[in-house]
Amino acid sequence: MIKIKKCDFSDIKIIKEIADKTWRQTYASFIDPEQISYMYSQFYSLEGLQDQMDRGDTFLLAQANSEYLGFCSYMILDECIKIPKLYVLPSDQSKGVGTALIDFIIGIAVETGKPSIELNVNRFNPAFHFYRKKGFSIKKMIDI
Repeated sequence: MIKIKKCDFSDIKIIKEIADKTWRQTYASFIDPEQISYMYSQFYSLEGLQDQMDRGDTFLLAQANSEYLGFCSYMILDECIKIPKLYVLPSDQSKGVGTALIDFIIGIAVETGKPSIELNVNRFNPAFHFYRKKGFSIKKMIDI
């Protein structure tokens, strides 16, 4: 059974460990290595993760049998809930971890009365198909 835990500052190292095992390889086939290194240093250094928590991003960890399998973050905005991050260890993908994280956030949307959940995903990211399968639709396509 997958359990979802809301994180605090003491969990930053666990989040970073999962990011170390997932983030670069997720983007290696379609983002330039220099850009990957820059983005990683901005968003997944211990300081970067703490800054995100300080500004109000809530992080969740997915756990089964005392092992952490993935994480995500979300923000409650006026009009929706936004998911900036959702990563699952490669060895645990397609085992319901991402679904458990999404379902937890859907519960938060219901509790807070938010009518939608939004996220950005690179169109070349294999997770694009996961989100479509989970019922997400394309609101707009942009190049960043």
